[in-house]
Amino acid sequence: MKIKSLEIDRFGRFERQKIHLTGQALTVVYGENESGKSTIMQFLLAILFGFPQKNAMSRWMDEGDENLTGGTVLFTSDDGRLCRLKRTYTDNGRPQLLIGDQKADLGKWLTGVDRLLYQNVFCFDLTGLQGIEKKRPSDLNDLLLGAGMTGTQVLTELEQQLAKKCGELFKKGGKNPDLNRLFRELDATGAKIGKWEQKLSDFLELEERIRQLKETIKKCETEKKEVQTRYRDWTAFTAIRPLIIRARAIDAEIRKLGPVRPFPEDGKARYEDIRRQKDTLEREVSEREEQIRETGDQIGALSVRTDWLAEEGRLTTLFRSAVRDEQNMGEVRRLHEELAEKKSAYRQHVRRLGPDWDDSRVASADVSLSFLKTFKEKSELWKKAAEEKRRADDIRENQSEAVRQLADQVKIVQQQRASASGGDRADRRGGRQAKISRFTYLAGAAVLVLLSVLVSILITPSAGVLFFAFGLIPGIVVVMGRRFSEGRSESREGTGPDDAEFRFRMKQLADAGRLDKAKQQAAEEAGHGRDQRERELIAWLNDRGYKGIAPDFAEEAVRLEGEARILLDKIRTLEKRITERLGEHRLFESEKSDLTGRLGLPEGDITFLEQILDREKKKGSRIDELKRNRMLYVKQKERLLSKLEKLTAAAHDLFEKAGAESEEQFLQAAEKHVHHRELQKEKEKKHLDMIETAGSEEQLRIYIDALDSGKWADTSEESFRDQTEEIDSRLKKARADLIAGQAERQSLVADDTYRDTLDHYEALRTEAGEKARKWASLRMAQWAIRKAKDLYRKERLPGVLDQAGRYFKYITSGKYKALRLEDSDGFLAVQDDGSPVRAEQLSRGAAEQLYLSLRFALTDAFSGRETLPLIIDEGFAEFDALRTRRVYHLIEKMAQKRQVILFTCHQSAFLHDHPEYVISLSKEVPTI
Repeated sequence: MKIKSLEIDRFGRFERQKIHLTGQALTVVYGENESGKSTIMQFLLAILFGFPQKNAMSRWMDEGDENLTGGTVLFTSDDGRLCRLKRTYTDNGRPQLLIGDQKADLGKWLTGVDRLLYQNVFCFDLTGLQGIEKKRPSDLNDLLLGAGMTGTQVLTELEQQLAKKCGELFKKGGKNPDLNRLFRELDATGAKIGKWEQKLSDFLELEERIRQLKETIKKCETEKKEVQTRYRDWTAFTAIRPLIIRARAIDAEIRKLGPVRPFPEDGKARYEDIRRQKDTLEREVSEREEQIRETGDQIGALSVRTDWLAEEGRLTTLFRSAVRDEQNMGEVRRLHEELAEKKSAYRQHVRRLGPDWDDSRVASADVSLSFLKTFKEKSELWKKAAEEKRRADDIRENQSEAVRQLADQVKIVQQQRASASGGDRADRRGGRQAKISRFTYLAGAAVLVLLSVLVSILITPSAGVLFFAFGLIPGIVVVMGRRFSEGRSESREGTGPDDAEFRFRMKQLADAGRLDKAKQQAAEEAGHGRDQRERELIAWLNDRGYKGIAPDFAEEAVRLEGEARILLDKIRTLEKRITERLGEHRLFESEKSDLTGRLGLPEGDITFLEQILDREKKKGSRIDELKRNRMLYVKQKERLLSKLEKLTAAAHDLFEKAGAESEEQFLQAAEKHVHHRELQKEKEKKHLDMIETAGSEEQLRIYIDALDSGKWADTSEESFRDQTEEIDSRLKKARADLIAGQAERQSLVADDTYRDTLDHYEALRTEAGEKARKWASLRMAQWAIRKAKDLYRKERLPGVLDQAGRYFKYITSGKYKALRLEDSDGFLAVQDDGSPVRAEQLSRGAAEQLYLSLRFALTDAFSGRETLPLIIDEGFAEFDALRTRRVYHLIEKMAQKRQVILFTCHQSAFLHDHPEYVISLSKEVPTI
């Protein structure tokens, strides 16, 4: 029989849940406390063997849930057929077993195995493994016989029925059995006969006794009412007394805690989360270190073998390497071409950078991100200053143009004046002078422009602009002076209508000249600002490897330097690869020459040598892969260590906030904080509970005073029960005596005959004789069953004990080698030196292991129609790690014969190593 799944309609905390067991013969159901493990075990027992009594079912069933309580177990029989067993509480727990599509009788299918036998053999929990030292040999014999003779309870049930019938007939000290009752009636009838024989002489004494008995009954009833009243008061006090004591204990505990420092919100949970993350990271770091070590070992293990057997492999690899060598040489040629291309591009970049740039300067110049960011900022500042200088020059140029235009206007006015006053000769002289002046002015302007362009090319564009401005100013002065002198000469010759306009133009020209000087000064200041930014940029570039780079070329130089650096790195990489490939080629040639020389192979036999080279290539590829993996592991380890440092810092921050210097102090502070808060809540709740229980504050104070005064200190429920029982006993005896006395008085009054009493006495003797013969036959049957059990124990019990001893020896690693069962000492565990140890002298764990061995041996001894599963609930809590591993090993072996279902809340190495056996229960949502 192998259980596949459980369909729980409703049972305990489970409702409409379907639980699939693993496909393995061993299933470990793991879950925290109160996650439903015991509920699942009780559900299995209820479906297989029926629901217990309603009182026992109350913990698995809420009121009003009877209609849904129950479920289905799906399993496969030993012959591979699919079976479905269903029970419902409201259907009187009748089983509905389907084997395939056919209905079947569960009782016949289980061959008489009931709940008691199954729990004694195949199903046990932690409590079932305890107290073996307290069991008597007869109890242990019954436990073994429960699974031993036929696998059923036939003898046990028969023995119980015989004991019940014997008890119904006679029981020593009993009151209700027939023979006890008949013997009492015989004694009573004999006493009556004695009384009749004493001739019924004392009727008055009987009357007095009846009166006294009535008074006694009345007094007893009064005493009983007083005791019941006191009991009600004591019961109310008993109900509230634990609340008062607990409230006082809470107050004392709060005082004992003392002042509680502030604690970070959710500090403990946050720290535990940090600690879990650190544990995870530390495990991952250990895994990475192990991977790094293993990768290093694998790299170190990959070497060329030198013994003769390896030489055949080397030859094969060498032949295969011929293709690789040809590829390498082709790659060398390709790399040379690529190298030449990269070098050409690199030389072009270096040539564009300048004649004083070489490889060392390219490699040393700064191209970092911080440099590029700062360069961009400084370059923008310089460009901004240059732009300001350009705008100032433009403004000054415009002003100079305005001066020139005013000078031209003044000249025109002078010419008009000269033509009006000087006549034809003066006109000819003025025209000649004007022609000469215009030619002179144009030639001077051309020379000034040419010189400004040369200065811009040779020095800087800003220097050319300044030169042009400074050259233009003297020319304007000369022109204006000449025109002014001509104007004066003309004025001496006479005045005309244009004199006012001439003076106005001259005033404008003077104002424009002064403004031109101001603009020239502003342009000079902008030039100084630009020059300052330019010097700062040049000095900063010089400090970072860009010495001699002009600012207007700096941006291009930085770009060229970055590209040149990339090309230089690529060139070095290519050169390295070429060197490696040429080294491989030389190694190939050397290896081929060495092998052909040592083994006498022909130099040109490339086929065999090519195979060796191919193998070397694979080795090299494997080593490269391992190195990459190792580098990856190293980087992962560094990242993990960085995360660990951050988590450690976060933990220290929590410690500082909590005022703790260590984890222990922090956890203590957390526990103190949580404990104090819980105590405050509990204190408030207890006070409300006490008021609710007492009914009022006043009644609560009465109960508190009663506790302080010790009013009920020596009072217990047992004392009330003893008083009540004593009063009831006296009352019952008095009433019985009263009834007897009244009957006796009535018989005396009715004057019953002595013969009737004798007839009744003889009838009682006859009935007692028949009952005694029947009781004797039943006792004989009991004796026969005991003899049969003793015979079975002598025949079968040694084998069960031997098997249990072998299990116990394996679990304890040979410390105990055998088990014995003696009537006087019970179970004895024989140590490896032969000395016996009684079960009560064993440790708790060893005693549980002994009992577990007996359970396993009983399981082996049982035989039935179906191989029933073994169910264990928390059976190894007291076992150490070694014995736990051995028990799991035994369970794995037993699982080869029958299904084993283990419920546990303890993690172990076995669960970690065998996840395929494990299913997990959730405490919050009971699903699997």
